[in-house]
Amino acid sequence: MSEDKRILQEFKLEVDNELRFEVESKNEKVYLTLKSGLAEVFGTELVKAKTYEFIAGAKVAVYTWHGCVIEVKGKTDVIYTAKETPMVMYSNCHGALEFMRAEAEKEGKRVP
Repeated sequence: MSEDKRILQEFKLEVDNELRFEVESKNEKVYLTLKSGLAEVFGTELVKAKTYEFIAGAKVAVYTWHGCVIEVKGKTDVIYTAKETPMVMYSNCHGALEFMRAEAEKEGKRVP
């Protein structure tokens, strides 16, 4: 096994933080495991202790509303945590659309 494939990193994400990484190198694979807490990748909740595989070309953002611990194994080209994320804005937009849908349904109008 090459040295790069043995790279193991653990990240403790605080509330409303995001772990971002990219896998650019051809034939490279990166494995992500949620060790504790709750997290999602682009809106899909991660299962605790399940390992997810990402291949070359992947640009991943792991977000947590409540905090979590993430393990990343393999060589990433870029990896960092971010405290500034667009997730609250996305959530607010979703809430506004849901409200508009409920109002439109009550009035028998076409829903957005």
